[in-house]
Amino acid sequence: MRLNNAISLFNQASAIKNSLLLTKNFDDYFKVLNKTKVLDIQEDSYRIDFKSLEELNSLLNTILAITRRHYRSFKNNEIISRSELIANFDNESFIKTTKEMSFWRKKDFSVKPLYAYSYEMIDDLNTYENRLVISALKRLELIAKNYDYYYAHQVLILENNLRKNDFSYASFLYHDNRALNANLLSKENTQTKEIDEYILKLKDKIKKIQNTPFYLTLKDAPLVKEKITLTNIFKENRLYNQVYRFYYQTHQYLNQTLGDEALLNYSYFLIIKTLIKAGYRIDQEDAKFAFLNEKAIVLTSAIRFLGKEFNLELSYLNKEKAFLIKVINAWRKQDQSLNLIYLRYHFLEEEINLTPLDSDKYNNIYLYRFDQLAIYQNHQWVKAKFSFQQSEQEMIEVILKSLTKIISGKAEIYQAICPYCGSRYLVSENKNYLCLSCHKHYALIKKDQIWIKDNL
Repeated sequence: MRLNNAISLFNQASAIKNSLLLTKNFDDYFKVLNKTKVLDIQEDSYRIDFKSLEELNSLLNTILAITRRHYRSFKNNEIISRSELIANFDNESFIKTTKEMSFWRKKDFSVKPLYAYSYEMIDDLNTYENRLVISALKRLELIAKNYDYYYAHQVLILENNLRKNDFSYASFLYHDNRALNANLLSKENTQTKEIDEYILKLKDKIKKIQNTPFYLTLKDAPLVKEKITLTNIFKENRLYNQVYRFYYQTHQYLNQTLGDEALLNYSYFLIIKTLIKAGYRIDQEDAKFAFLNEKAIVLTSAIRFLGKEFNLELSYLNKEKAFLIKVINAWRKQDQSLNLIYLRYHFLEEEINLTPLDSDKYNNIYLYRFDQLAIYQNHQWVKAKFSFQQSEQEMIEVILKSLTKIISGKAEIYQAICPYCGSRYLVSENKNYLCLSCHKHYALIKKDQIWIKDNL
């Protein structure tokens, strides 16, 4: 996620939460949700992105200047040395030496110290301020990577446009299929090229900083992760002050917990908004008012949405940080599917461990990160294809519609042959089918209509 998108997400989630906190009852709550305007967080803005990258470049210049003229701490380190090598004593070292009898030796008619206490000045780079500079550099590197990821995926590539081993008339490989061959690769996009060149410039500057003695000395020092302390150096030194302000202002946007909370608030709002737009009505007999705490929206019970073909039950699993969506055929209640949508704020590229989860009981498991979407298939995450031109609401809309996908097909054929893979190894129960070859589910509902329950 780009930094300006993260800021938009936090602002939008906060506005939604504050609006809902003012509602007094169930009706008001959903009226506010329905009336609140959706702002597209992933909205393309070349001008804003370029300005953000220019600010990152300015900060890298500041850090580069700090590597050349940086703050150091000096401290006395007590040592024991041969007395003839010590030019002078300070009072404390002299008194301490006189009390150490093992240092003294008798020579001729006098007693002289063979060894003595002294001190040396140590130049120490490992200060709190310098560690924060290194922490800021690593944060800058992560932010630059997120911009790089986004704009790299703006470029069309063959892998996203071609179906492997497709030699049908609808294939991109069929030379007379000009309409499909027209948009295989990007042709003109000067803005993406300019952004890409600027990101490469930032990467080169980061590498230059990482090769400085300043960075090499501090690269293994512990990073500053907790609340930032405003020291005198940050107040008085212009260069250090710029780094401090950047780190302070961006601290919450790279915080996994705060990001997950903002994503929960915003995604919950989008799901309900999308379902209402799609014509679902809320079953007020069943629903309980959703409780709001100070940080995030929490569902105290499942909210039931009624539609023409399907009913949906929406609930939130706090431990998993995922929405559970149960889809029920409105006419045949036994026809159901279970679906999970994991929400993850992805600045910290975290993988989701599904080991404790009984993944086999779910028809679909999604990992949703705004500009990343993955589907759990064959016990691994598989990146899903989508368009970066889609808004967040359009993305949620596609996911929700995929859960209720109905395709026309002859019931007499597909009660014996899997519509997914063509296998005849099926297990059926009351017109619900499981294919033992591809492990996908489907149901024969109305006349010659098939409910595709799993992702294709």
